[in-house]
Amino acid sequence: METSLESLKLIVTGGHPTPSLAVIDYIRRMYPKTDILFIGKKYSYHGNDSLSFEFKEIAIRNVKFEQVNPPRSTSFLTPFFLLEIGNLILTLIIIIKIFLKFKPDAILTFGGYVGLPVSFLGFLFRIPVVMHEQTVIPGIANSIIAKFASKVCISFPETEPFIPRKELVVSGNPVREEIFKQKATSINIDIKNNLPIIYITGGSLGAHAVNLHIENILPKLLAFANVIHQTGNISEFNDFKRLTNIKNSLDNTIAERYHVFDHIPSTDIGYVFHKADLVISRSGANTFFEIIALKKPCILIPLPYSSRNEQLKHAEILKKLGVGAIFNQNERSEKLLQLINETLSSIDEKKAGFIQKSKIDRYQHNAAETIAQQIFSLPRKK
Repeated sequence: METSLESLKLIVTGGHPTPSLAVIDYIRRMYPKTDILFIGKKYSYHGNDSLSFEFKEIAIRNVKFEQVNPPRSTSFLTPFFLLEIGNLILTLIIIIKIFLKFKPDAILTFGGYVGLPVSFLGFLFRIPVVMHEQTVIPGIANSIIAKFASKVCISFPETEPFIPRKELVVSGNPVREEIFKQKATSINIDIKNNLPIIYITGGSLGAHAVNLHIENILPKLLAFANVIHQTGNISEFNDFKRLTNIKNSLDNTIAERYHVFDHIPSTDIGYVFHKADLVISRSGANTFFEIIALKKPCILIPLPYSSRNEQLKHAEILKKLGVGAIFNQNERSEKLLQLINETLSSIDEKKAGFIQKSKIDRYQHNAAETIAQQIFSLPRKK
């Protein structure tokens, strides 16, 4: 008997959690009887008790979650590689047990060191795999997965030369539905002036280097702007507590312009984005496509050691489109302050860049819908 689309059993792996959550939300809305199991990491880092972004968001959605902690590819270059081999074997056994218990019809992977063993075993078990590559240049894991995946979706047209397959689907990168929601649910940011509003974020974990730059220029920045700052919650750096203490030491008139959070729930991210006149952020693929979708002028601070310099390439595309500027995190903090001033002064020009429809359109797709279509068009088990 052919499996019903409505009763599909689907395993999803993160790697890039935000687009995976966007596709999960779309599938649950359009195919509400789909049984979804998420395989990922429960904690931000191995040995760290901070819950991961993906675990928190999956828990909010009440989706089944199974934890695995496979070694990264670089782990085998350390003196402890024999332990990592043992960890890999244990991970493969755990995944096989999950397969035997859940009996998936398909796997949707967004790559990474979790997605690789899940996808490889899926291939061996003859479970069709749909892969999504988020960034311009594929990493090692996705380059391997692409060789045996049933279908491959890519975010950027520029990615095509890096994946030697005849059939590629340029899907774009799924963005969270929440970014379009303009009402707050759990936070309220009371702005009591007409100064511009800057949203600063380093992603779900935060970015310590970015936080330090903001700390260095904070009083000067608050002299002419309101700041919404998401710091992350990595205990090693303790950025949120330190910056909160700095806020409390400021004069009340200035302090009320600084709104600092360790984590902004996905249910409130649209509210924050909507308020912002300018976004300062890393330049991962999620940020790239959210900025495009929301038409937000930006200053991007590429992660210097991102895989194959992908973040710089993303930032350069937005700069070329005329909607963003780039700051090198190794430069002085005062240079960032100057760039913020310059960008706010030319904010109307940056907004006009989004009107160049022919240039922007190649990055705008109904990505979640397109990826879901690839899953539900797979041949079904008899």
